[in-house]
Amino acid sequence: MLRLFAMSLFTWLLAKLIRLKSAPIPSLVYMTANVLAAVLFGMAHLPQASAIFGGLTPAVVAATIVPNALYGIWCGYLFRRQGLEYAIVAHMAADLLLHGIISPLAS
Repeated sequence: MLRLFAMSLFTWLLAKLIRLKSAPIPSLVYMTANVLAAVLFGMAHLPQASAIFGGLTPAVVAATIVPNALYGIWCGYLFRRQGLEYAIVAHMAADLLLHGIISPLAS
């Protein structure tokens, strides 16, 4: 949802902010929108991290936001280059791997 709505909204807002009229949107606008959406994606995982670790410390916040944002950047790249379906499949594959395979093995 962040790819479809937030990244698209950020792209539109940034393009309006720099007053683009008819020219193609520069890659920097897409990259900036992707990073903003990816940071929101990382932040969206903070409630779960708080529940798991019993609160949020700076280390927990960083360990939650940074890897999720990096993965969010990858999903945003897939969204822009290949379409929403590729980003959804990549997210599903990551969730399946992390929650369906790695977590049960660690228990």
